[in-house]
Amino acid sequence: MADSMKNYVWIRFWSLAMAFGTDAYDLFIAGAVVAIMGDELTTNQKAAVATVPIAGAIAGQVMGVLADCPCIGRKMFSLITISLVVLGALISAFSFHIEMLILGRFILGLGIGGEYPAVATIASETADQSKRGGKLLRVFSMQGIGALLAPCMALLFHTTVKKDLAWRFMLGLAALPAMGAAYVRWSLPETGIYTQLINDGQGDHGTPVNDYPGIQANFSHTKIAKIFAGTGLSWFLFDIVFYANGLFAPIILKKANISDDLNIIFLFQIVVALVALPGYWIAIYAIDKVGRLPLQYIGFIMMSLTYFIIGLTAMFKGVILLLFIICYSLSFFFANCGPNSTTFVLPVESFPTQLRARMHGFSAASGKTGALLGGIAMINLLDYSNIGVVFISCGIVAVLGVLVTLIFVKETKNIDIITMRNVS
Repeated sequence: MADSMKNYVWIRFWSLAMAFGTDAYDLFIAGAVVAIMGDELTTNQKAAVATVPIAGAIAGQVMGVLADCPCIGRKMFSLITISLVVLGALISAFSFHIEMLILGRFILGLGIGGEYPAVATIASETADQSKRGGKLLRVFSMQGIGALLAPCMALLFHTTVKKDLAWRFMLGLAALPAMGAAYVRWSLPETGIYTQLINDGQGDHGTPVNDYPGIQANFSHTKIAKIFAGTGLSWFLFDIVFYANGLFAPIILKKANISDDLNIIFLFQIVVALVALPGYWIAIYAIDKVGRLPLQYIGFIMMSLTYFIIGLTAMFKGVILLLFIICYSLSFFFANCGPNSTTFVLPVESFPTQLRARMHGFSAASGKTGALLGGIAMINLLDYSNIGVVFISCGIVAVLGVLVTLIFVKETKNIDIITMRNVS
């Protein structure tokens, strides 16, 4: 019986984690695809290929409200989202003109966006209170594996197949693990907490679960609005700099005069991803010991320092290769052991069961709105400005993240989400 339960826990974990690694791969492979396609695309088309999935993700994250609806629930919503990831990846890989590619990327984004509230809610509602943060981050840390696989696959396909096939293989590969995750999720039951909520017919506020307020009503409560200001705004600011740098890493590295050879650029990306990966492990170890709040504001502080060092050095001394690689890699390391991890965890611990999936979705959508704006700003800054201006701008945004965290974000360590009855 114990072995059966242990196997069940691991199966559920991998069905969530594998999909999250796929989601990260799908987003971060965009920079390599754009770099490989090169002059085939205009600046606007490059921006679209990289950022349209983020626009789709915003819509998908808002769809998280469906996971709170009794007619759908957590399990069915997670099956819908992972199916959209599979469909979007396949359409992208087999597209025969730019409009079809962009459509496929948008559908992919819908699925990726929906995965955020689906995965976070399921993981939080199936975790022990004392280890909840670590379990959530074990799932989320697969994003680091996806981010590492993106340049690895880009290097592999760029050196072994023709250009037109390379980017297709890179985009279509993500459908395989997503199919595996969908198959596993189909056999898993609904979460216990949500099942009890439906069976009791009562929400965390004593409200019948079928009596759902509209989106506007969700923010009419002052306390909910204040919590959302912390979870949403900090995620918004973080994703501006994180995705702007992640999506266009190959172009940033070329702009920094690392090399004009794409294979060397991809190798440098692999180094950056390897340096960044242990940041997740530190967050997994520390989040239930030191709490969410310290990890978030310290991470923002360290990110701002790395950005300012790169920017100011580039402005006054020019790009110093070794210093640039060290600081650029460390910016992702501090992001992963700081706000990249905490912004994912905080929303599911800050809101009651009746609102948990939708409010995590709204918070994540706020983040992806920042990612969309950051991506558009980055591609234009890279075209019309210099590395110094780019990274000084990133440093300013990270400082704003520190201020928002200290003003609005509340610690959620050791909060019992099962018995949570109000939003205070």
